Amino acid sequence: MNKNVVLIHGWGSSTLKLDKLSMDLEELGWQVLLLPLPGFDLQPPSTVWGVKEYADYIYKESSKFFNGSHFVVFGHSFGGRVAINIGARRLPATEGIVLCATSGVSRGNKAKRFVFSTLAKSGKIILGKRPRKLFKSFLHKLSREHDYEKLEGVMKEIFKKVVAYDSLPEVKKIKVPVFIIWGDSDRMTPLADAKKLKSLIGRSKLYVFKNLGHTLPYVRPKQIAKLIDQWKI
Repeated sequence: MNKNVVLIHGWGSSTLKLDKLSMDLEELGWQVLLLPLPGFDLQPPSTVWGVKEYADYIYKESSKFFNGSHFVVFGHSFGGRVAINIGARRLPATEGIVLCATSGVSRGNKAKRFVFSTLAKSGKIILGKRPRKLFKSFLHKLSREHDYEKLEGVMKEIFKKVVAYDSLPEVKKIKVPVFIIWGDSDRMTPLADAKKLKSLIGRSKLYVFKNLGHTLPYVRPKQIAKLIDQWKI
């Protein structure tokens, strides 16, 4: 296995959040690409990107950085959605995928996908007075989780497109080895999501951290680095 890895952070985060994981992997002999993303560390893209556009960008930049060598894709939360897309398309330089607290897997996310898919297509939902109040209340609950209301311009449209995207059909297409890393106390992406991924991906391994939640790669970077280093692809 080539010890090359690209790290993809979650929504509303930055490369800084995975900096410790990057350093811990480098100490174990890995060549790490901690790639700044448009709309996060970099200026937003000029068009409305979705999961596929981020995957295209990351794969292209990673291929250049590793000079054509194979590499592992690590994705946390939103980054996991992107990693799934890369894995499902069987892009030739992809050696393996690490999914850490990946978002967009739960059955409960169907409601989110419906709402934001409608918003992404039409820009608004036409409702009566009382239903409109209920919808605004529901949207507020969704937005609190991902700071939707704080977004502006194209990033607000990108958020809608990302949340509306259904990754589950892609999961079944993944043929490269997948390492699933999760915390059993994760409230944003429950452990049931990890088990679902494990059941749908043939060449997969699941490791669960006890009493830890969605911030897993921030609080246990050294342990995660060791797990990835010991992973037999």
